[in-house]
Amino acid sequence: MEKHRLDFALINKVNDYIAEVIIDKDVELTIEKTEELEIFLCALFNSDFGLLMNKINHYSYTLEAQLSLCSREQMKAIATVFYNEKGSKTTQDIVRLRANDKLNVKEFSGLELGRQNALLWLESALINED
Repeated sequence: MEKHRLDFALINKVNDYIAEVIIDKDVELTIEKTEELEIFLCALFNSDFGLLMNKINHYSYTLEAQLSLCSREQMKAIATVFYNEKGSKTTQDIVRLRANDKLNVKEFSGLELGRQNALLWLESALINED
């Protein structure tokens, strides 16, 4: 697994079409940081890809970041792995806020083999996208 580091996140390239992102503890994701992350991810992959957001750390989003997050065409599916209710609520809030965009997002509990199930779902979601 390839590992990459941004100032605010660790990115694990799981395979040729899935990246795992772990945002650092207590980071506030701004529109600039989300754009930096998405530009990096699009450069990392030659084609469509899925994203596993591993919410092991507590972090927050600005409203502008929530409105622009995951807007790249190459990003076909997003799995979030949460470890507490706050992590789940944040994802649900973003999905609700972006309902018109019909983001392909699914949540998984980290306390119930969430990472493994998220990876399986991403692989299935990306295969069915073709």
